[in-house]
Amino acid sequence: MKRETFLIGISGLMLLAACKQKQVDVPESKQVCISDSLQKMITIDTAKTSTMKDELSLSGEVSSDDNNVVKVFPFSSGQVTSVKVSLGDRVEKGQTPGYNAQRGRGR
Repeated sequence: MKRETFLIGISGLMLLAACKQKQVDVPESKQVCISDSLQKMITIDTAKTSTMKDELSLSGEVSSDDNNVVKVFPFSSGQVTSVKVSLGDRVEKGQTPGYNAQRGRGR
C-alpha cells in the first residue's frame, strides 16, 4: 500500500512538472536616436549569417628597387639549371639561390 501511494505521488509530481509552460525569451527592442543628416548618410540593417569570399582583388605593378638590389656574380662559368628564389625574395646567409651545371675546363 505504501509503495503504491509513493508511486502515485511521484507520478503526480512528474505530471505537474511536465505541464509547466516554457517561457519564451522575447528579444528586447532598443530604439536608436540619430539626427536627420546622419540618417541620410547611413543604412541600418539586420545582421545575418552569410558565406564570405576568401578573395581579395588588387591591381598594381610589380617592380624592383635598384637601391635595394644586390648583384650576384658566380665564381665559375656554366649554365643555371635551377633557380630557388624569385625577384623580391629575402635570401639568408648560406641559402642556395640556384644551381649551376659547370662546363668542362678548356671551353
